[in-house]
Amino acid sequence: MCNRLLMAAEWEHVEQITGNTNEVEVWSLFDQPSKPVKAEMKVGGDKKLHGFGKCSFKVVEMSSIVAGPRCSVFPLIVMSNPTVVFDPYAAADLSDIVQTIVDNHNVAITGQAEWYPVAFFLRAENGEILGGLLGDIWAAWLHVRTLAVAAPARGHGFGRELMRRAELYAVERGCTDAFLDTFSFQAKPFYEKLGYRVFGMLENHPVGHQHYFMTKKLDFSK
Repeated sequence: MCNRLLMAAEWEHVEQITGNTNEVEVWSLFDQPSKPVKAEMKVGGDKKLHGFGKCSFKVVEMSSIVAGPRCSVFPLIVMSNPTVVFDPYAAADLSDIVQTIVDNHNVAITGQAEWYPVAFFLRAENGEILGGLLGDIWAAWLHVRTLAVAAPARGHGFGRELMRRAELYAVERGCTDAFLDTFSFQAKPFYEKLGYRVFGMLENHPVGHQHYFMTKKLDFSK
């Protein structure tokens, strides 16, 4: 969830200077050399990179503001009579903008900027996908969002192997813990055998069932 882009509107301060120069001054949330943040601008067709902290530049087009290897393009946002709209099938880039607002806040408060996607797949010889594990890594925690194995491939240890590979990948990137959620009609006993324990539960979600939240300490030193 982190290592995303820092949008201009999410910087601590963006001030329009009076006059016709269209210059802005930007104070970065990460105003220290140990946490580099660069603003990539297009000025008169040329790209210019501005380094840490306070900087000034003429704005022609905002290309991107980069906080790591995960890159997208976001425009400079200007507040102008916003309204709430309902769009359950919005394009992915719109959803990413919303998520980025939260991510930027999390990074600013915690200083934790390292984020990695996690995706392992169970692929048959003919190329068919028979399952996989999806999640992400942030702040030294592995989040397992989805684990699935198709019925024909169950009972052969693939679920366990997917979990093992994801946990090892997480440890290699500095993770110390993992968490996930599952329902009473899903895989709670399976996760318990892997060392996960319940730390929270929702009753009647859905009605007649329980929704469990589980965690585990990661340790491959043994």
